[in-house]
Amino acid sequence: MPKIERHPIRLVLRGGLNSLNDETIRRQARIAKQRIGLLGISTVAIFEGDDYRDVWEEHPNLATRSVVWIGDPLELVENGFGLQQTGSDERHYTLVLPDLQHTTLATLRVRLRMEQR
Repeated sequence: MPKIERHPIRLVLRGGLNSLNDETIRRQARIAKQRIGLLGISTVAIFEGDDYRDVWEEHPNLATRSVVWIGDPLELVENGFGLQQTGSDERHYTLVLPDLQHTTLATLRVRLRMEQR
């Protein structure tokens, strides 16, 4: 089993109430595959010392969202997902999916918790 190293981030956030349904994930993952070569979905990184609520309020991808999904990067990696910084925004990470099978997406949903404001 490969050694899993700690990520430089302590949490990832994904905005939107319906952003984890199978159809949305599959559509966005296929778009990401075409654009950046990774089968994945967008997340926002929370670094050590950040309050996720502050980032939620201020980040352009999250500010208008009343719901975010929060995940632990190490737990996600341990369950077969990857994280890769993508784009010019230092907080933008792509959560890389091993595949788009229903069981994989169900595993992802179990690993994220919902917060509302």
